[in-house]
Amino acid sequence: MRSYAVVVVVEEPIIDDGPVLTENVLSVEEYLARGDVNYAIGDTYKEAVWNMNDNINEEYIDTKLLSLANNLELIGAPVAWSRGYTGQGSVIAILDSGIDIDHPEFANSILDTKCFVNSCIENGGSETIDDKNRYSHGTHVAGIAAANLDGVGTTGVAPDAKLLIGKVAYDGGYFAFNRAGEAIEWAVNNGADVINISANTNVDRTYKDSLVEFAPGQFYSTDTRAQYATAGYNNILIDGQYHWPTVNAMQNNEAVLVVSAGNQRIATSTYPGYLALNEEIGDRVLVVGAWDQRGNGKIISNKAGTVCFDFNDETQTCNNTRLISDQFIMAPGRYVASTSDGGEYRTLTGSSMAAPAVSGAVAIVHQMWPHMKGENLAKLLLNTANKEVYAYDVNVHGQGLLDLAEATSPQGVLGIPITGRVEGATSSVNALSTMSISGANISSLSSLMVIDDYDRDFYVDGNNLNVGTDTRTTQTTVAAANGIQSDDYQGFARGTQLGLQNTMLNINTDNNSFGISQKFNMWTLGLVTEDDTFLGNYANNALINVGGSTTAYIGLNKEYVVDNTTFFGGLNIGATKLNVQDAMMTSTDTVLSNSANIGIKHSTNNSQFGIVAGLPVAITSGNANFNVASNVSVDGNIETMTMTSSLASRSRELDLGLFYNLQLSDSATMNTFVERRFNHSGINNATSTEVGIGFTLIF
Repeated sequence: MRSYAVVVVVEEPIIDDGPVLTENVLSVEEYLARGDVNYAIGDTYKEAVWNMNDNINEEYIDTKLLSLANNLELIGAPVAWSRGYTGQGSVIAILDSGIDIDHPEFANSILDTKCFVNSCIENGGSETIDDKNRYSHGTHVAGIAAANLDGVGTTGVAPDAKLLIGKVAYDGGYFAFNRAGEAIEWAVNNGADVINISANTNVDRTYKDSLVEFAPGQFYSTDTRAQYATAGYNNILIDGQYHWPTVNAMQNNEAVLVVSAGNQRIATSTYPGYLALNEEIGDRVLVVGAWDQRGNGKIISNKAGTVCFDFNDETQTCNNTRLISDQFIMAPGRYVASTSDGGEYRTLTGSSMAAPAVSGAVAIVHQMWPHMKGENLAKLLLNTANKEVYAYDVNVHGQGLLDLAEATSPQGVLGIPITGRVEGATSSVNALSTMSISGANISSLSSLMVIDDYDRDFYVDGNNLNVGTDTRTTQTTVAAANGIQSDDYQGFARGTQLGLQNTMLNINTDNNSFGISQKFNMWTLGLVTEDDTFLGNYANNALINVGGSTTAYIGLNKEYVVDNTTFFGGLNIGATKLNVQDAMMTSTDTVLSNSANIGIKHSTNNSQFGIVAGLPVAITSGNANFNVASNVSVDGNIETMTMTSSLASRSRELDLGLFYNLQLSDSATMNTFVERRFNHSGINNATSTEVGIGFTLIF
């Protein structure tokens, strides 16, 4: 994952050519040490409670209410911020009772405002966009979604998102659902990525009692009154002045609509939650229930049940198979602290407070993946919601509690994009285990783009996918103990060696690998072709695909004897041409490599003791060219750039060994050795020790 180190609120234009990452973010721990994130620190939460009800004593707040002050932590918002996800470049439309437009928490955040209710001044009334609701409802909702992270007061879930404020509720609190479609159209035309409606229609006790559960979580009403009967609801909500203007406004765009579930504590949500049942836009509707942050937690709003408006009496089933529970998610809703009129703060309770937390979450995931369709943004939050809540029931809790830590983590099977589109074909990251290049740390792969199941781009260090393998062909100490001069390249053919005087053939009958070498006194000239490897390394995946190689090499082995002591050493130098196939690595230079050993051995009448040091074959130079995916544009195109990186080993293996040979008799010999391998197989700081003892009898 991308990781960053501190948040400065940076003013950026609304992006239209790709995601803009928030810079200078903090760690999770640093965020939670701030009083404007963890409201239990300082007096913000207490003052917010007292602005709601000044009769609550401080002891009660300290013992009972401060446990409700960590709503941002509960939904994983600081984790998302620490990853660079703060809503920057996203636009949230709040359709509510207006806003305290001068509140410092919204400085430089409000893009535009518009008043839609009949009592607005522009309609001949007296109300303005300024929020004069006695609870500061619209201001409070906007603050939960996107209050600035400015070191004071409270912070929104998406503190760097921009706001569109539509006044669709009168100051008295009545929400004009008949104007919602018009307001949504305005918001979409002004770039809204998510639209928040924290308002619901009410139902009376008679209607509540009329709900009949015909299947788990599914209900129909037996109320025959015109305003509550199925026909009445079909006319007003499903077919009439509320429904179709809203559905039509949500067409031909990718905005997500977030609505509150309602606060009557019944088994089903109320309108506008019914919009989730619509086949055309329902996948972009999120219905939000209020979750109590205390103790085990419970839902304190309407639940995730579904009212059927097309019930089949004969089959006792609903002709509409969509369920509210499929689009239902929860967020903290008990005594949530947020912005209030006059630059103040207050606490409020209800699903109205839960919905804007989810709207902020949509803005966060949209920031990093603006190419994602609205239904996938909604699906992502639903599928990553936390179901580990007390007595979880899908018909009560829907898909669970909002979890931004999980939503901003890769989901499903990760793949390397192999086409120019994020929704195109990918090569599974699991297949990258077919890569082992000894000691390599390739800079072009250090920020490797991978795509998850939601077509989101994440960035990992591709070098971590390079698995270690032992490419050494000569056991340095054993070879020295037996007086074998090193030829570390012939072993790469992995065949049967046939000696013909000073010529050595290496034939592999399983593939096309082949080797030949010729000795000239202390010099050796050789050639090795490898069928599917290069110097014993292999790579056959979307990153690097090498179909074989050819290596020409020269070797020098020399001994110098002084009395009973022999000094010896060898050096091999190779040049390799790689057979590069289609992959992210497009071509390479000729790769240079070498190996070396040096040692000393002392002989007595019946024994020999020696010490040796060796460097197995390793790539020393040679650049490779890569066509690397760099980012994803807002329309889902993968943009690439050309990079050049060295294939040279960064962690070269060094072998140190001791050996002792003892002639026990004319026909019996004992051979012992101990060898220590440093940076074993080119893995930095990996070590191993090998010890051996053997007896040879000649009959």
